[in-house]
Amino acid sequence: AEIMRNDIPEYAQRRPQLIAHHYSEAGMPAEAHPFWLKAGQLAAAQFANFEAIAHFNRGLELIEELPESHERDLTELEFYLALGPTLMATRGFAVSEVESAYQRSRDLSAKVGTDRQLFTATWGLWLYRQQHGQIDEARRLAGILQDMVSDEHDSGVHLQAHHAAWTTAFRIGDFSTCCRNAEAGIAIYERKAHADMAFAFGGHDAGVCGYYHAAQCRWMLGFPDQAIAHVEQMRLLAEKIDHPFTTASYLTFAAYTYQYVGDVAGARRLCEETQRVCAEYKVAPQYRLSTSVVLGWVLVQEGEVEEGLRMMREGLETISQSPTRAHEAYLLTLLAGSCLEHRLYDECSTILEMTLERIRNTGEVTWLAEVLRLDGILKNHLGAPPEQVEATFEQAAKIARDQHSRAFELRCAISRSTVIEADLRQAWIRENLLPLHRSFDEGFDSADLKKSTQLVAEIT
Repeated sequence: AEIMRNDIPEYAQRRPQLIAHHYSEAGMPAEAHPFWLKAGQLAAAQFANFEAIAHFNRGLELIEELPESHERDLTELEFYLALGPTLMATRGFAVSEVESAYQRSRDLSAKVGTDRQLFTATWGLWLYRQQHGQIDEARRLAGILQDMVSDEHDSGVHLQAHHAAWTTAFRIGDFSTCCRNAEAGIAIYERKAHADMAFAFGGHDAGVCGYYHAAQCRWMLGFPDQAIAHVEQMRLLAEKIDHPFTTASYLTFAAYTYQYVGDVAGARRLCEETQRVCAEYKVAPQYRLSTSVVLGWVLVQEGEVEEGLRMMREGLETISQSPTRAHEAYLLTLLAGSCLEHRLYDECSTILEMTLERIRNTGEVTWLAEVLRLDGILKNHLGAPPEQVEATFEQAAKIARDQHSRAFELRCAISRSTVIEADLRQAWIRENLLPLHRSFDEGFDSADLKKSTQLVAEIT
């Protein structure tokens, strides 16, 4: 180890794991630690995440051989902060190992770390809580992160505080706040200064994440063309960064956005590319699963109903057993809507009940208006009293208005127009759907606005 370290510089620079191994075998853990850490960091930078995890874990095993000391705590802290993002990239944001790594990091950084280390540990724990469906705790931690940067001049930590804020806001259906924080983060972001922060914060690029949340929120707020424009900006940035986990993230959320606007071919292309990237680089199992559900929806739209429903059911069954379930409600609405379209009413009812239970348990209300809209259609098909159907639609519309989501409100108005009694239909469209339709000034090639245009044409 000493010869490699002192006489052959190439080993320390390119193959530090060999020096680390020899020091470890010699019973010299203190000397081995810096090389295990560097070996893990080099592997992570080359996207060899499983190798990186093995190096970090080996270093952590050797911690037990050191006497308790300030230096031991600092070393352990460095390893856990490095381990967290690689675990997220390969095993998912909400696996128990991620929680353990960041909880221990937070405890250690409060004891011996710097303010930056405490911020990083708190950020990692925030992401775990948010992706695990612990929305109230995620909101609390996101608020702590904002407080921690109030006197900071480092643009990077401000970017990551916005990162936490925009994602959390999306989960609670606060699309205006999400959009505001995402666009503030995009304004701060500089690729050369901030792209490498992905290796410390969530394993993915904050700039790309900002664009995909801005895209989703623009659609929710009623700007479909702006949503697609943000997707294009996201693509350009992701291609420049060329980071596999970030690429998988971009492709997944681009697929979601294309699904929102009803672009079946675009959604298919993006889902298939996500599957390829996840398989090739062995990253983002949560995105491989979620895009398999969207791909099932694509097949249903293309007429391969049985195969599409099978893919959606299998994907969602696997997701239900996974700790990372942040987008589950959205994906369940795709299956529920497909069942509704093909008159599988019992299955649709079960799915909607399951989704409402999931929303109640987590507080993640992003898709609540859509769930209730589908429930209103289902109740109408099952012959529920008209006042019960109308009450369900009104509840969905109110939630959409409270969220400032013209997209969800429009969908609700379209569905109400199709179930209302024939002699009242034109008057209802004129008084309710027409003003909402006219509030849009873009996106008329999207699926929902095509439907509303056809309905409005009945009275104009």
